[in-house]
Amino acid sequence: MLKHRNQGFSLVEVLLVIALIAMFVGTIVVNVQGMFHRSEINSVEDGFWQAVDKAKQNSVFQQRKYRLFFDEELRAFKIVSGEMEEVFGFDLGPLAEEMHLEVRFTEKMPDNGSKLIGGRRISDREIEKVLFYPDGTCTPFSVTMDISEYSTQYDIDPWTAAPLVPEENRR
Repeated sequence: MLKHRNQGFSLVEVLLVIALIAMFVGTIVVNVQGMFHRSEINSVEDGFWQAVDKAKQNSVFQQRKYRLFFDEELRAFKIVSGEMEEVFGFDLGPLAEEMHLEVRFTEKMPDNGSKLIGGRRISDREIEKVLFYPDGTCTPFSVTMDISEYSTQYDIDPWTAAPLVPEENRR
């Protein structure tokens, strides 16, 4: 005699499907959050590199010193020379006001080099602005950008105003 079996899923099968769906949703949420943070970081970095390029070009073509700094009130990079002022902003998305954003410039001394400031030997010091000179050079510096829990740092070549390649990546 044939037994009639109920059609349906067992409790174990249902729980297994729910667990798999939860894993997929968790993976997607983590990846989407990472994409948003990466786009915010890229936006700040793009604003910085646009300001650096413009400051270098203007200083060479107009034969004047330009200052580059980060305006915390505007949350934007600025280049200034005399009466000329240009702002390089960026879009941080809908949560921009709540987001932690800090930009620091550090003057870099040559290897084994230092300055005597206030009777103390200093090898690296935080500075408010970076100077770009008419000969195409700039203050030797590094920039650190802290965006929420992410931080990026670039050492800048004073001759080209381009990022230096870390020593571990050099051949």
